[in-house]
Amino acid sequence: MIQTITARLNHPKAHESYKDCYCFDSEELGLVAEPFVESTTEVIQKALAWASFPPSEQVQLRFTDDCDTALYFKEKDWPIIYLILEKPVDGGHQYEAACLYPEAAEEKYLAELDFSGGPTCWLCPVLLDYFSDAPNYIYCQIIPVPSEPLHL
Repeated sequence: MIQTITARLNHPKAHESYKDCYCFDSEELGLVAEPFVESTTEVIQKALAWASFPPSEQVQLRFTDDCDTALYFKEKDWPIIYLILEKPVDGGHQYEAACLYPEAAEEKYLAELDFSGGPTCWLCPVLLDYFSDAPNYIYCQIIPVPSEPLHL
């Protein structure tokens, strides 16, 4: 099953301490301006840059824990950034991110960052409410949402 949320940078209902974080709302979970904290916002922003997309105030995140379902991401909804998040061995919330598409992005971020392995995303326990158990892998598609043009 593919889950979808739209996250907004500088969400108008977010606490000021989350000013530079992507935040999302979830009606079914009763959430308003739930922040992507720690490095997760940075991973989203880096993924946009790696794929040569301009910064985006809003992004749609589509995710699943099923590898076969995730193959759908590469076939539809162009343009995309396709990440895989791997659960840490210790069972914590610090998932390691790897960019699977576009392929060149993987090489770009490894060259740019000064540590082995990929960047990590701290996933808040709320995101795990989308799954029956904490998955070993989360396949995520990031789609930049274009800004609304100004009508004068």
